[in-house]
Amino acid sequence: MRSVEKLDIPFVEFEAISDRKEKTVSSQVHAHVASLKKEEGEMYELVKELGIKTIFIDSISAYSDLLEADTIVKPFDGKERTEALQIQDYNWIQNRIYQTLRDMVALPYNFVASAGLDVHPDDKGRLRTHPSAAGNKLGPRIPHFFDDVLLFYYDERKQQYMCSPEQSKEFEHAGSRAKIPLKQYSDASFGTFKEYWA
Repeated sequence: MRSVEKLDIPFVEFEAISDRKEKTVSSQVHAHVASLKKEEGEMYELVKELGIKTIFIDSISAYSDLLEADTIVKPFDGKERTEALQIQDYNWIQNRIYQTLRDMVALPYNFVASAGLDVHPDDKGRLRTHPSAAGNKLGPRIPHFFDDVLLFYYDERKQQYMCSPEQSKEFEHAGSRAKIPLKQYSDASFGTFKEYWA
C-alpha cells in the first residue's frame, strides 16, 4: 500500500475482519461496486468528483485470501468453522469473485487487476500458469473475464523484469483480444501498452 501512497492516487484498502460485527471484505466490495452500478452513493461520487476513468484491483489473489479469512471468522451460512474450509466455502468464494469481476467488467471504466501466479505442469509436462486463488477452479477461469492477459516476470538470464502477452513453452494463459502485438517487452510497465488501449 505504501507504493500506492507514493503515487498519490486515490485508493480503498480492504482488510480481513477480526470481529463478527464488522463488515466483511466481500460486503464492502459489493457496496462499492453497487454504488458504481447505480451511479449513486459514496464511491460513485468520489469517482465522479476525481474524474477517475480506470479502476485497479491489487490483487485478485489478495481478495481471494481475504474472503477465505472472512469465511473462517464469519461463515456465509452462519455455521461455525475450524481452520479448514469446506467445499461450499470455496464455491461461495468463487461465486463472489466471479460476480465482482462480471460487475466490474460491465462498468464504463477501464478495469485492470493484478494477481499472483501459480505454475503447474499439465498431464503432458508443459507448464501452465494462472492467477493464484482459492480452490482448484477459480484461478484458471479468472483470465476469461479480461480482454488482455499480460505476464509480468523476472528473467534470470537477462536480469530484468519482462512483460508479455505472448504464449511460450514456459508460460501459457496469456493473450489479447485487443490484438496487442505478441512480443516480449523489456520495459515492464503499463505505459508500454498505452497506444493500444487509447
